[in-house]
Amino acid sequence: MYYDAKECGKRIKEQIKVMGYTQEAFAESVNISIQHLRNILGGHRNCPHELLVEIACVLDISTDYLLTGKERARIDVRNRLLSVIGDLSQIAKRI
Repeated sequence: MYYDAKECGKRIKEQIKVMGYTQEAFAESVNISIQHLRNILGGHRNCPHELLVEIACVLDISTDYLLTGKERARIDVRNRLLSVIGDLSQIAKRI
């Protein structure tokens, strides 16, 4: 597994559309210029770690997914939540 700036840019671009942002509005929301955003989206510029975290927060998506294309963190959290819900249901039945 390796980091591919172009693929990361594609995933960011896709999520920007999903969230209903224009590129201009999104660039403003993460406090960068539109040109800087376009360089990131095109894979011409690497995204600093701090900015990647900010992008992930604004887009409500994991940095794992942005970097690798895999949503391991979300799947793990979802599975843990389902397990806790199941446990709570069993406890509620006993009460």
